Amino acid sequence: MDVGCPQIDDVGMKSIANFAHLEALTAYEAKVTDEGLAHLQPLQKLERLNLTATRVTDKGLVHLRRLTSLNQLDLSSTQITDAGLVQLQEIKAFEFLGVHETKVTEVGVRSFRIAMPNASIWSDWPDADQAID
Repeated sequence: MDVGCPQIDDVGMKSIANFAHLEALTAYEAKVTDEGLAHLQPLQKLERLNLTATRVTDKGLVHLRRLTSLNQLDLSSTQITDAGLVQLQEIKAFEFLGVHETKVTEVGVRSFRIAMPNASIWSDWPDADQAID
């Protein structure tokens, strides 16, 4: 099941948590905050999550660590920083992480690359996503 919800907010995220078989959620430009991410923890089958241009910060990413099936996450155009990326390193299934137009630095991208060598990273630092020899 794939759900796209550009008009969703934190209250709506609570309702989405009832869809236990949800595999993909697009909340592009939605009014979702850190509080709304807490409602996603029951979605253990969630593989793809697009939070581009939402109000999510580092503080909310702690709620995503238990989503062990999550392999694609787009946080582009949010307020996340290098500190937020550290929290995401616990999700070993990552194949793609989008952090374009965020406060993530080149150092943060390189550190994530070292911790998650199989993940592709879309950022403002394209050279930082190169495989480390």
